[in-house]
Order: sequence, then structure tokens, then C-alpha cells
Amino acid sequence: VGLSYLGFTQWALLTDPPPEMKAAVITVGPHDVSGPRWGTGSFGLNDFLGWSDLVARQEDPNRFGVLLRQFRAQKLVTQASLGLP
Repeated sequence: VGLSYLGFTQWALLTDPPPEMKAAVITVGPHDVSGPRWGTGSFGLNDFLGWSDLVARQEDPNRFGVLLRQFRAQKLVTQASLGLP
């Protein structure tokens, strides 16, 4: 279970909290995911591709490879988006 899942379940509980719930500490799990994706009026492909790649490889046991890929992520995202109309 990831932190974002736990954050979203807390947001869901807060819509109708049980009486025993006293607080929620949501570290990851934005209440509105449209801002980062559509904040400028157009879809934020750059951020979405970078985040998707990061999440897809978060369980990779090769930590050095993951770190190296994070440093090269901007270049890879730019290359991926150059072929789009």
C-alpha cells in the first residue's frame, strides 16, 4: 500500500468521518489532482510522464539505476514529447 492510497482513503473517510476519528495526517494524496494536470489550461504532459515513469520504477531493486534515470528524466520526457503533434 502506497502513501497516496492511504492519503486518498483518509480523504474518503473525511467526507463522512466515523465518531472515533479524531484527526487525519495526509502526507501524500492531494484533494484535487486537476491542478497539476490542467493548471495552465492544457494537459501537463511533462509532469505526468515524469511522475508515471517514477511510479512505474519505484520497486526496482537497482537503486543506482533508478537514481540515474531520475537525473535523466527531463531529457527522456522531452524526447518522448517531441514526436507528438
